Amino acid sequence: MHRILFTLICLIAFASCSDNNVSETHTDVAKQTEAVEKVSPLGFLSILGTYKKNRFGEWVIEAKINNKASIVTYKDIVLKIKYYSKTKTLIGSEDETILGYFKPNESHPIVIKKAGLTGTASVDIIIISTDNVE
Repeated sequence: MHRILFTLICLIAFASCSDNNVSETHTDVAKQTEAVEKVSPLGFLSILGTYKKNRFGEWVIEAKINNKASIVTYKDIVLKIKYYSKTKTLIGSEDETILGYFKPNESHPIVIKKAGLTGTASVDIIIISTDNVE
């Protein structure tokens, strides 16, 4: 008897929920998600790639920039390229801006060629900033 009463109460409760409440809740969640993605874009962007030295002595970095955001499009991503010695000592770094739009849930392949610094044995690359598209 209790089970039937509980089921009946649940059915009445679910039936009383309107689609407007669900829609409003979805809109609220989307707005909150968008706010988080705009405030902390580096939490939603990543870069993964490889590097090699070509026959002209240039460092060639091939990578993919991934935008894991679900709503926000980012643009003009600034990368920091770090140059390390054989002993893993940081020799120096430089910034490189990748112009373009990076839409939600998309990956963008990039290729960067740099002369590097004397004594460079390895290279690292990180994302340091970006702009939101309004």
